[in-house]
Amino acid sequence: MESSDYTYIFSNLSDTPNAVSRLGGNTAANRVSPCKVLIEDSQLLSLRRVPAEVADLIDLAVSVYVADRLSIRNTQRPCRIQIVIPIRHPEILGNPQVQSQLSDTLYWFTGDRWSFDFVRRTRRGRAAESQMTMSLADARSELSAVTLWSGGLDSLAGLYNRLSGEPSARYILLGTGSNTLLHSTQQQVAVRLKSRFPGRIRLVQIPLRLDESTALRKEPRQRSRGFVFMLLGAACAYLAGKTTLSIYENGIGAINLPFRASEVGLDHTRSAHPLSLLYMSNLVTELVGARFSVENPFLFSTKAMMCQALIEAGCVDLAFETISCDRLHREKPLQCGYCSSCLLRRQALAVQGVKDQTCYIATARPAVSQEPLQLPLPLKRLKNIATARLDESQTLLWSRPAHLLAMLHQVKELQAILSTRSPWASFVYKYPRLADVVDRIAPYAGIAPEIMRERLICLYQTYVSEWDNDSVRESLGEGLLDSARMQGVA
Repeated sequence: MESSDYTYIFSNLSDTPNAVSRLGGNTAANRVSPCKVLIEDSQLLSLRRVPAEVADLIDLAVSVYVADRLSIRNTQRPCRIQIVIPIRHPEILGNPQVQSQLSDTLYWFTGDRWSFDFVRRTRRGRAAESQMTMSLADARSELSAVTLWSGGLDSLAGLYNRLSGEPSARYILLGTGSNTLLHSTQQQVAVRLKSRFPGRIRLVQIPLRLDESTALRKEPRQRSRGFVFMLLGAACAYLAGKTTLSIYENGIGAINLPFRASEVGLDHTRSAHPLSLLYMSNLVTELVGARFSVENPFLFSTKAMMCQALIEAGCVDLAFETISCDRLHREKPLQCGYCSSCLLRRQALAVQGVKDQTCYIATARPAVSQEPLQLPLPLKRLKNIATARLDESQTLLWSRPAHLLAMLHQVKELQAILSTRSPWASFVYKYPRLADVVDRIAPYAGIAPEIMRERLICLYQTYVSEWDNDSVRESLGEGLLDSARMQGVA
């Protein structure tokens, strides 16, 4: 068996900061780097007492989050990560079939090789496991769904579509993460929604926090984010008596086709990919011993289509309170405005004729003009020129609108595919994984394969047509689209 690049040894995760030892790293194979992790799952008591098997799922999610965050990757090969963690039922998670499925699922999300050593806990569980709560069986029976609540525009627009379309529906929103700004955003937007839909939503948050880790480098990509979020959401849904977890993500962002054929990074996440949802559905089913599914009802909708309900209800102001940025900044403006997630947000609002009131760095501070840049570009250079930094005078500098160039390049390729005599054959030739999506998701979702293919083609036709919009060009013209025009791709 190959040795691990990183080994993480956890103490019994309790209600106080818990020790984690990291062995390995780039400097020395046997170097030990200590830090602490804190998980706050007490809000789950608003549903019911947390049983041992659910507490183990939460601990698993936390351990993956920590290991992913602290493992610095070498892009030339998969990272080998080992986790040693005490749990309540090691015979369940330690089952060889479960271990294999867990490792395969994490490989899909992260591209890394994961192994686990589950040992039996030696301490009592957290307060959420031991405190008795009043029975909420009636409240749970009236609950319509549990949905992930990121604080982003898609989660807001998706929930608003559901709330307005089903007047009696009630929802639990599950928020998590380690960023206190996101926690606050999740709370603020939920409060605003509660005022519009009183008695119909409840926010439950499970904050994660790394302490005493400032000396350790952090991996910025957080590839396991979708895995961690969905596993915590599944634990919440299980407590609420539900066998389905909802995630609201537009189809363009969920499928997230690579911008370029050589792409291995550049904001390419699988957090909400249809196959990710299928793998998590199968894994949680195995872990809880009953059929469980993770579903995205907006797979065939663009972000602009999802936002339409907000616009029609005159509630677009809520959109400006959400956070979409992939790289939040510590100082205001918080959102950059030029990463692919910010650009898709700006494009969606512009398609609906909405002037985006969000304050972005891209619109608050001028970009440095540069000479024209021709596509195609090597991926490494494309990533480098996308990087923004602050110089000594705190003036934001970025050289060229790399993400916008990549998105516009992709739109042109999609346009060419859709104009062929057989668009689906052209799609599969260019993006082979789309065939896997149809072959595996269609029967699971009960959709005829030919219908799913047609709906995906329609999704991309709509998306391409949305870019051919004067409002979009005007919205993105502030220091980004003008420069893209110079490159001959706009």
